[in-house]
Amino acid sequence: MYYMSIILITGSERLIGSEAVEFFANFGYDIVGIDNNMRQYFFGADGDTNWKSQFLGNEFF
Repeated sequence: MYYMSIILITGSERLIGSEAVEFFANFGYDIVGIDNNMRQYFFGADGDTNWKSQFLGNEFF
């Protein structure tokens, strides 16, 4: 039997979500990460989490 190896992670650029991305990527899962970057809206440029998305993309994909 074939099982899909895709995991959907919401909030993938934040602390818990990004750790989950790293954890499951290390086990060979395909990750679909979704994050709306609302931290930038609330906290301004200092709260922007796009850097984490770029890091995860370069590190694991």
